[in-house]
Formats: sequence, C-alpha cells, structure tokens
Amino acid sequence: MTISFVAAGLLWSWIYNPVFGLLNAGLDLVGLASWKRSWLGDANTALYAVIAVDVWKWLGFHAVIYLAGLQTIPSELYEAARVDGASAWRRFWHITLPLMVPVVFINSILSLSGAFVRNFDIVHVLTQGGPNHATEVVITAMVKAAFNESQMGYAAAMGYALFVLVGGLCAALVYWLGRTRFKV
Repeated sequence: MTISFVAAGLLWSWIYNPVFGLLNAGLDLVGLASWKRSWLGDANTALYAVIAVDVWKWLGFHAVIYLAGLQTIPSELYEAARVDGASAWRRFWHITLPLMVPVVFINSILSLSGAFVRNFDIVHVLTQGGPNHATEVVITAMVKAAFNESQMGYAAAMGYALFVLVGGLCAALVYWLGRTRFKV
C-alpha cells in the first residue's frame, strides 16, 4: 500500500515481461514452460493480469481493516459461547459476522468505489487500455476522450455518469445494510 501506483505498475510490468519477466522465468523453472506467454500483450490474459496487480495492491489495506474489526470483538463473547457449547461455525455466524457487518460494509464501499475510480494508474502504466481495448476501464476511456480526441464534453459526461453509477451502487449498499439486521 505504501508503493505508489506507478511504481507498482512498473514493477509488475517487469514481472509480466514476456522476455525477461519473473513470472515466465518461474514457470520455466517449475516445468510449466507451456504456460509462458505475453501476459499483458494477449487480450485473453491482459485483464486478468491487471486485476491481479490491483488485488495485490489493495489486499493488505483491506486485510488491515478486517483485522482491526476482528480485534474489536470482545473475547468474552467467544468464551461465553464456548462455555454454552457453541461450535466454531455457530460462533462465527452469531458473533463474528454480526459484529463485522460495519467493517464489511466499509470495505465494500471502498472496494466498490475503487473498482471504478482508483484503477487508472495501474491500467495506464501496464497496458494503456490495450491490447485491443481488453483492459480499457472508464477512467482510461475518459482520459483518451478528453486528451487524445479532444472531446472534453463527452469525457465530462462519462465522468458524471460514473459518479451517478458509483453513487447509486453505494446508496443501494447503504440501503441494504440499513434493512439487514443481525442478532448477536
């Protein structure tokens, strides 16, 4: 999380490099040479490669939020449930999950908004939306429309539509959370 998006993109572009990349060298080393390919140059694998980098970049951040939420659950609740004979599944279902709903909610909002808005840097550095628009995301399309094609109005309209879409999805998530009640 402390590495900038551009630095992470450059690092992973070297890892994915088809000639001297670490991924293909590792596959060759373990005897899977038939799996070697141009990860970012193949339209069938480029999007998955970019998604893997984005997940790698954000996994630690979200894990820390979940860990902080788990640490706020009082251990006395688990002890009482254990004394009452609750199985691990019942403790998870009736203690952990209900008390983690706000944390899951926050992480969901952050992930949802980030999936649409915070992925420009990684995509731009790794593939610039290619090959053949396979990794094109809304933000890269907006930048291309605005600065490469000089369609500022169209890019602005895309931005407003993205704002409405992400805002609507987040509002739906807030509404769903407000209607969902878990019993502890």
